[in-house]
Amino acid sequence: MVLVVTNKYQSVTGFFNTLAGKRVGNIFFYPTDKEYFGSLSYIILDKERDLITLVSKTQNTNMIWNGTTTINNNWGRTPTQIYPIKLKLDLAITADSIRVYPLDTRGQESESTARTYKPFVLYHFMIDLDQTVNGTLWFGIKKYAGPFVLPGVEEAEEIPTETKLMQNYPNPFNSTTVISYKLQSASHVTLKIYDVLGREIAKLVDEYKQAGTYKATFDTRHAELSRSISSGIYFYRLTAGDPSPASEGYVQTRKLTLIR
Repeated sequence: MVLVVTNKYQSVTGFFNTLAGKRVGNIFFYPTDKEYFGSLSYIILDKERDLITLVSKTQNTNMIWNGTTTINNNWGRTPTQIYPIKLKLDLAITADSIRVYPLDTRGQESESTARTYKPFVLYHFMIDLDQTVNGTLWFGIKKYAGPFVLPGVEEAEEIPTETKLMQNYPNPFNSTTVISYKLQSASHVTLKIYDVLGREIAKLVDEYKQAGTYKATFDTRHAELSRSISSGIYFYRLTAGDPSPASEGYVQTRKLTLIR
């Protein structure tokens, strides 16, 4: 893998599947089932427009590689093959929203296929770049700076250094309690309530979330309960699967007490 990072330019070159679960500069790579050689460049400009370039190629055994830089790309008699790819990225940009659009061969944006993204957590955007659909190797970005508060995410919190499940508050509780948790990295999260026999009572969270600090409210009056609930001891469990294929994920269980 070759990595070049300056205050103007960030670039990473390597196998996309090898980069899965890694952050390079302000880009986080998510797992892919592809085995091809590829590169991604994110150019930081002084102007409001940035440019993302995605390139993927079939790997050829004749390519000369010295471990740090490509000395020579010898692709044999057949021409270099460019394959469309679909790549999911967590892009860290100081903005309240961003607009991503494909560019044509002249660098002009395509208004018809432009998409606007809001952050999953403050200054973190989950974007999908699909070369197959857009038919281009280049994508432009326009960012719109300003404060943005995402419901359920604590704005003052920075990206947590660990994944952690907090004790609910209040506890004991009468009908409603709040459960907070922190995610060190983006992952699929579940937060469920169980009785003392291990039977599921309610599912509070079951979705993909970005890194950040979150709150979930357990309201026994309005929750979609799978079983009747009365006074007593219950348990809540958080599971968070790390994007890295090598990770076993995070699981933690805590106790809460309901008093009618």
